[in-house]
Amino acid sequence: MKRWDRVLVYALAAWVAWGTRAWAAPELKPDQAAARVDGKTITVGDLQRECLARFGAGTLQHMIDCLLVDGEARKRGIQATPAEIVTRMKQFQVGVQLSLPQGATFSDWLSTRRISLRELAAQCRMEVQLEKMVADKVTVTDEEVAKFYEANKERFRQPERMLVSHICVEKKEDAERIRQEIVSEKITFADAARKYSIDPYGRENGGLFGWIARGPDPFQQAAFALQRDGDISPVFQGEKGWEIVRRDAYQTARVAPFEEVHGQIREMLRQERVARLAENMLKELRRAANVEQLVDFAALNEDVRQILDAARAAEQGGEAPAGGAKPPQ
Repeated sequence: MKRWDRVLVYALAAWVAWGTRAWAAPELKPDQAAARVDGKTITVGDLQRECLARFGAGTLQHMIDCLLVDGEARKRGIQATPAEIVTRMKQFQVGVQLSLPQGATFSDWLSTRRISLRELAAQCRMEVQLEKMVADKVTVTDEEVAKFYEANKERFRQPERMLVSHICVEKKEDAERIRQEIVSEKITFADAARKYSIDPYGRENGGLFGWIARGPDPFQQAAFALQRDGDISPVFQGEKGWEIVRRDAYQTARVAPFEEVHGQIREMLRQERVARLAENMLKELRRAANVEQLVDFAALNEDVRQILDAARAAEQGGEAPAGGAKPPQ
């Protein structure tokens, strides 16, 4: 996880501790300038109207849901702690990062989708609260776990894979020297990783990288060239620097046995059922609540709708609707 992304989740802990309350925002007046472009001013009022037209309906519904869930949680004596919310945010972040192309960051993903940190924190807080409301209603039996495994064995098929540790440094000569120290038993691989590696995760865990599959990447090729557990690769250049890889364990392609995955299956089934019940709980809260939505978001796009209606009428050879704007010439 990159440094900015670590800061992203931990820096929000203080905000989360305040619940749904927000830090005092600076006072903005509608006629205040938000930006100037070649002498033309975009005001705060212009910005507010545009944001309301683009995101208003969805954002308002999200805020309503947060209030409904927060109120119900208070009635039940349920709290979502800062630690629980930050953990949920980290889990979400890890899931997103697994799908990102190389070089992209979680902050890029948020920015592209116009998701604010405040919105993400509020969503995670609401999810934790809802799940706590329904968790005691969920059970998963041993029979259900076994039945799922038998019906879905192919989902647990694992490719050939290797457990590896590595050391990464910036200079080739340093990597060669470190490898020689390990081979001559002047230092253990784990201690060398803690002392020299520029990979923070590996440095903290004695060089442990994890399980990898066979592939064309130089890292994968170097690892799968090793014949025995404990073998150490020659120095090679990887994406982050000069690398040394050690083979720790090897598995042929197989279907993971039930004994290895039954806990994973149980948790997966539990999470699916909790998620369904939480969704139903939110729907019930919406139905039972007295909610007055006082902003007509459709009206904010009325001028654009009229132009589109007029353009369609012109294409069809008809007349523009009464009161409709004429399409641009």
